[in-house]
Amino acid sequence: MEPTRSTTPTGDASVSVDAPARGSAIFFDVVGGAERRVRPTEDTDRAFAVGTPLVALKFGVARRYRNHWELAGAMGATISLVTDEQRVNRSSLFAEAEVNRYLARGVFIGTGLSLWDLTRSDMWTPAWLLHFGIPLSRSARYAVFFIGEGRLFFKRIDDVTKNYEVWGGVQVRLRR
Repeated sequence: MEPTRSTTPTGDASVSVDAPARGSAIFFDVVGGAERRVRPTEDTDRAFAVGTPLVALKFGVARRYRNHWELAGAMGATISLVTDEQRVNRSSLFAEAEVNRYLARGVFIGTGLSLWDLTRSDMWTPAWLLHFGIPLSRSARYAVFFIGEGRLFFKRIDDVTKNYEVWGGVQVRLRR
């Protein structure tokens, strides 16, 4: 938790480390991981599951409250690292709404709704987002977190082993 400043009735400034930081922050993530999706085979009623290595960039705005909760919205893009022409090489655009809870020492856990593959009607799906962040460094102006995220795609949700995404990386938060 970051210190907050307050004044006493006599006008003296004091610093309290118990009150959580509140206010808005802009953040960006740089992450890498993999996606596994069941994809339709063109011109047939068959489908196949394929894993795709990804890197992603995500940008967003977060609003943290005094009660250790945070609301955030973000948009991002994934870049497929597949180079084999026989495999699926698709990048994705996504949007997310998050609810995060800050725990001891600035660690957070969160959940949310992700809208995945916004540019393709055949693969567009909502997804359930779960994530965490562990602070690597903090200052009054910025914070750096190691983050891990996973998504469970709602399309074909009955087959969890073939419809998910996981990644990890770094998040940088710039406080206003």
